[in-house]
Amino acid sequence: MKSGFVKGCRPWFGIDGCHLKGPYGGVLLLAVAVDGNKGIFSIAFVVVEVECKDSWMFFLTLLDNALKSIPEWQDKHVTIMSDMQKALQNAVVEAFPYAKHRYCCNHLLNNFKLKFRTLLLSTQFWTVAMAYNEFMFEKAMEKLKNISVEAANWMLDRERPKNMWARHTIDSVCKSDHVTNNVTESFNSWLGDDRKKTILSMIESITCRLMARFQKIYEKGCEFNNIVTPKIIKVLDTTMQDGRVCRVTYAGDDEFGVRDGYSTFVVNLRSQTCGCGYWRITGLPCKHACACITHKRENVEMFCDTSYTTKIYSLCYNNIIHPMPELDEKNRGSYEQIDPPVLRRLSGRPRVNRKRSVVEGPSGSQDARRSNTVRCGNCKEFGHNILGCQRDKTKKQKKLQVRRKGQSSNGNATCSSQITHNI
Repeated sequence: MKSGFVKGCRPWFGIDGCHLKGPYGGVLLLAVAVDGNKGIFSIAFVVVEVECKDSWMFFLTLLDNALKSIPEWQDKHVTIMSDMQKALQNAVVEAFPYAKHRYCCNHLLNNFKLKFRTLLLSTQFWTVAMAYNEFMFEKAMEKLKNISVEAANWMLDRERPKNMWARHTIDSVCKSDHVTNNVTESFNSWLGDDRKKTILSMIESITCRLMARFQKIYEKGCEFNNIVTPKIIKVLDTTMQDGRVCRVTYAGDDEFGVRDGYSTFVVNLRSQTCGCGYWRITGLPCKHACACITHKRENVEMFCDTSYTTKIYSLCYNNIIHPMPELDEKNRGSYEQIDPPVLRRLSGRPRVNRKRSVVEGPSGSQDARRSNTVRCGNCKEFGHNILGCQRDKTKKQKKLQVRRKGQSSNGNATCSSQITHNI
């Protein structure tokens, strides 16, 4: 797994912990990356008593030593995605001093929504965080200041510097535009009922599932005929369709001026750069670059980063995970020295379902409309619906009021007829 990550994945991974549901409790710490086909790639996992700085230092120190044992890992600039826990932040700085540490925007949005509960501010939050260049970031930030100066100052606070969450500040070496830590959440969901087992049984089950998954993906990867992986081909097809609306002006020496709406972007195919910033961060040609590549009648797959090629993708899964022996009394061996973590339970009934964050809203069994801010269909403002609007009444609003009065009158007539029948 460590060899596949170093040789075949981009130098980016997320770390997170999930609580175990077994009889011994404990926390499972994870390190999950993304392969060249946009699939989750597990690097390492460990079981600890609680999620604290000492536990994270134990896990990250072993992970750093394991990655350094691979010769290709030398001079790698890795980017680590995590939540905003101070203990985790300090552990990452001490264990990976050479790494770029970034915050998950979902966790940042949770704290943002606790203070600013307006839906318009939450939408503008993502516009600011998802900007691919400095100009788009400043433009989105100015729009946020026009809505709420306090919200803009909160995002630019020293406690959360923009180089740890804004997309345009991502290190171009990692070739990943992820601003969330959803890969670890996907791996937690993939574990399923394995977290209910005892520790050794859980580790054995996870190892067997990873062993089968690696072999299955490797067999599929050997059948790929294109230069890049299938999911990247779908992304390129969509980008090529979007690039048809761009107007290309060839300047010579692989330089182009691309007109997209009211904006103009400079594209250089030789250095693989574009003014929008998408190509630099992701390693994939943007729609402006695709328009230029189509203008030169060249293959767009040749301009993708090497981490998306099928040759590099096969290096992720060409090594096998060796099966473990059966953990019976004869073959237990050194496993007899493993003790379960100290059981720590809080008072009260233990939770079965995961505690949902502020962003997710209520579960599917509840009314999902309660989690959204009501928006008026007449004046398009938030906080009321079309029936409670104080503006001039529209035809639709009058029809709704007439319909509601008719329903109430029919209901009263039915009630009176029932009373008369009973008498």
